Amino acid sequence: MNILKFFRNSKLIGFSAICFLIFSCSQYDLNQERAFDFAIYEAYKDNPLSKSTKDLIASSLRNRTSNLSLKRQILEQINQQYNSNLDISDPMLELSDYNVDDMKAYSLTNGLLNQSEIDMIDELASDIQATNLDDALVSFENKVVLLNLDQSTFEKYNDVANSLKVVDEENPSLFDSSTSKNSNVAQRGIIACIVAFIVWVAAIVGFVGGCATVFLCALATVALLAATADLVLECVPDTPGAGLD
Repeated sequence: MNILKFFRNSKLIGFSAICFLIFSCSQYDLNQERAFDFAIYEAYKDNPLSKSTKDLIASSLRNRTSNLSLKRQILEQINQQYNSNLDISDPMLELSDYNVDDMKAYSLTNGLLNQSEIDMIDELASDIQATNLDDALVSFENKVVLLNLDQSTFEKYNDVANSLKVVDEENPSLFDSSTSKNSNVAQRGIIACIVAFIVWVAAIVGFVGGCATVFLCALATVALLAATADLVLECVPDTPGAGLD
């Protein structure tokens, strides 16, 4: 009975209501203030891909060097440039050689992405094609903020946005459907290539959290993605289930 009287106490009820309102409002303010951080993108602009890495890519493409071998060499040079310890397995580096449907299936099966993230990627790719990268990323950020995600998932989407801005910095025609200079993009359709690339980006950024130096690894990751953008679009087959030549 005393317990019931305690909980019926009007002062206690009023105090609890005030605490609930303060907590709710503070949560609302936090959600309102949440936004993507583009520090990785800004850091990359201050220290972009080295000339030696770009020369390696150009030489390897001319000589048709093995895609996996080239990516492994690029990753090694990037780790040296950024003093990072980013470690990506061969199967993950080879993921970019898959066609779009197989990339999605592999990512889902191996827990790299879930269906909601795949759907977000599809929407982002459609927005990029319909508008441009900057406008599409604004819409993407707004959608992500409204989802009120846990911090880890929010940061993953944030890393995807940073990666795409860095890739655009190095490959300005990649996300421009009207002036794309990449013949493979024109032949297969810009939307399929963008989806394929973003799936690979989203899968790769998941490895950043496992690094001892998270910021440096994030910087190395976006550099790797920028360095291999052309390779990804070169090797993504245009039909589901197709193998590499």
